[in-house]
Amino acid sequence: MALKLHASFSPVFLVAATALLLFVLPSASAIRGAGAHSGNTNLCAHADYQALCKAVVKKEVHPAAATEKAIQAALKQANSAKSLAAKLEAAKKGAARGAFDTCNDNFDDAISSLQTSLTSLKAKDKGTLSTNLSAVISDTVTCGDGLSEGPAGFGADLVKANQLLRQHASNCLALAEQVH
Repeated sequence: MALKLHASFSPVFLVAATALLLFVLPSASAIRGAGAHSGNTNLCAHADYQALCKAVVKKEVHPAAATEKAIQAALKQANSAKSLAAKLEAAKKGAARGAFDTCNDNFDDAISSLQTSLTSLKAKDKGTLSTNLSAVISDTVTCGDGLSEGPAGFGADLVKANQLLRQHASNCLALAEQVH
């Protein structure tokens, strides 16, 4: 006569196994999933200037905190560009002075927009945040247009400072899109 083997599981074992599958394993997956988002690679993936973005954001994994860091870096660059524009403006006369004056005014506007952006970020006002970050880009375009009308090499250091500010502002916008 052949022996029949029946696997009999107790109800307690079945409940425990079901609980393990439903509650413990998904939690472990979520924790592993969070690790996949660590580092700034994902946050900077849509930035136009990824290397700059990664240098600013570093290991920040929270979009709002990364955006704040990026805005602070843009604010620092805007202040630096404004100082340079003011110095060049004071040293020049005529049309050159006018171009530097325009940039100086635009950097004032950019600084104000970046400060408002920080306030908007903390208030979770994405519309005002995006509008002000876009305004910074517009300010850099206006400055760049004025500088491009001069002779070759005209205000070269200010051109570079202005371009870097535009890059920072562009990255700020890309990061701000990820804030919820």
